Amino acid sequence: MSAREPGALASLPATRSLRLRRTSDFSVVLGATGLLHGTHMGLALLAAARLGPESFAVWNLLAALIGYASHAHLGVLTGMARDVPIALGGGDAAAARALEALGFRTAALAAGGLMLVWALAAAIPEARSGVAADLWVAAGAVAAAQVLFLYTTLRARSKQQFRSQAAQTAAAAIGMLAAWVAGGRDAGLAGLAVSFVAGYSAGAGVGFVLDPPPLGAARAPAGELRRLVSVGLPILSAGLLFSLISTVDRWIVARFLGAEALGAYTVAIFAFGVAVLGPTVASQLSYPAIAFAWGRDPEPATIAPLVRRHSARGLAAGVVPALLLALVLPGLVDTWLPRYAAGVAPALVILPGVVAVGAAMGCANFLNTAGHHRTYLAVQALGLSINAAASSAAAWSGWGLVGVAAATSLSLCLYALLLAHVTRRRLVAGRAV
Repeated sequence: MSAREPGALASLPATRSLRLRRTSDFSVVLGATGLLHGTHMGLALLAAARLGPESFAVWNLLAALIGYASHAHLGVLTGMARDVPIALGGGDAAAARALEALGFRTAALAAGGLMLVWALAAAIPEARSGVAADLWVAAGAVAAAQVLFLYTTLRARSKQQFRSQAAQTAAAAIGMLAAWVAGGRDAGLAGLAVSFVAGYSAGAGVGFVLDPPPLGAARAPAGELRRLVSVGLPILSAGLLFSLISTVDRWIVARFLGAEALGAYTVAIFAFGVAVLGPTVASQLSYPAIAFAWGRDPEPATIAPLVRRHSARGLAAGVVPALLLALVLPGLVDTWLPRYAAGVAPALVILPGVVAVGAAMGCANFLNTAGHHRTYLAVQALGLSINAAASSAAAWSGWGLVGVAAATSLSLCLYALLLAHVTRRRLVAGRAV
């Protein structure tokens, strides 16, 4: 064995301590995120069991709309999440605080704007496609509360305050459950939506208590909002495109196969959400780490080991829940949701695609941090187009829910391979410079 230099020996305890802290952070955030998503999905499944596939199908589409609406901040919050760790990595704490203040004002305006738009649409039956007005308004409130919750959790994450992020996430789960028990369970889909509003509001409230917005910080320089939008909008567009990639199948099922089939497809939607949870948490932890490292040394070659490490972590985080779902999901549905049995096979078919996407999240974080937004968006647009075309063809050809799920799974695998390919090319090019 070769002798180590004294400096290397001295760095070993610090390196081991850092690794232990990161492992602990990952466990805490994963536990809190699992609690939130488990509560969210659990309440949705309880509502699904009560209402039946055809009635619950409405919520599957509303949930997709709520996800799209959460991007109403026009990229400012995603720009903040990217630039705060870069500023901190460069030693500019004042700039980071100015970005946080700008993000808060934007989140407040976006939340208010969403409530106004959804309330106005509630007065027009055609605009809400016949959805009950109270349910429509409640769904809008979910979208508004999500934006505020997104701000507080992104802010904590961007500063690598993962314990704070976990506390907010756990508070959101507790708030949802409390509202459901207090009466949401007896109010149908509107009660489900109100429970989610209570949860996200509680989570955001904890975030504001733990770390009040820096409203007294020096105002961002003139033009900073425009610059932040220019930085964050491509990242937000990537998030919106991924939302479309992961939800286009439910719109196709609704269009070609009907409401009852969409209700049964709830099982596949549930499986997707559970399997992607671990990789999502791994991605949340890797993004500020990659951005911080990029802020210290903006050289792609220095980031390559970090990208590989986080990609491997995303793969591992996706494989385990996918295998568990494959083992237990059929029995759970047969016992608790027998009316949704037609969704079990599609759920199992979609799992490989979810695992592949999880493995590619580290690549996505690198492309966003390094400014390769056009490349990332081009890959996403191609993945969305392939998924939409293949899923439509499967449904139109009479292959049913399994055909749509298979088309989605294969499209997600192709999308992940394309992300890995373009990331490798960018990293290799970075070394050559």
